[in-house]
Amino acid sequence: MKKSVLLAGILAGLMTTSAFAQFKYIEGRDYLPLATEIEKVEEPTIVEFFWYGCPHCYDMHGPLEAWVENDKSEKVAFETVPAMPSARWEIGGHLYYAAKALDLDIDDAVFEQVHKQHNNGIILDEDKAKSFLVSQGVDKEKVEKAWKSFGVKQEIARAKKLFQDSGLSGVPSFVINGTYEVPFQGDYESFFPKLEELAQSK
Repeated sequence: MKKSVLLAGILAGLMTTSAFAQFKYIEGRDYLPLATEIEKVEEPTIVEFFWYGCPHCYDMHGPLEAWVENDKSEKVAFETVPAMPSARWEIGGHLYYAAKALDLDIDDAVFEQVHKQHNNGIILDEDKAKSFLVSQGVDKEKVEKAWKSFGVKQEIARAKKLFQDSGLSGVPSFVINGTYEVPFQGDYESFFPKLEELAQSK
């Protein structure tokens, strides 16, 4: 009897992250299979689809950024992808990728402008978006070059395809390993560890 108890304890201690996540999380509640795999991944990967104009994305941004910078496992890759299901959202996505091409980190500033200063123009109007990039200390010609660059166009095309293939209809949305959506259920403290565990197990 004692040997059986000891063996059970050893086996429990040897449970992998995969087995743990399978017992802890339930399909249909904690994660939802996408209709199709949106992209092949080589490592555990979390993708957040977002839009600068979304108030829920704004609320998510601070806690998510803190988790990525301080607590996320190095074994899990993380990427933010602007959702562009319509022309209305495309300027914001273009702004995001042009800023990346210019090596600018503008997320905090854009969310602040849109949701605190009510300056929606920077994500809805191309000229205002470019002027915003110039206001971040970048030469106007460099902004124009980045905006029209082939690399930015490629990034936009990929982002559009990923969101379209996902079949998702809202943001913020989180996809793990190109295959599963993980719905946010209102608790940041438990949500981010769930993303990480599922990404390493599914």
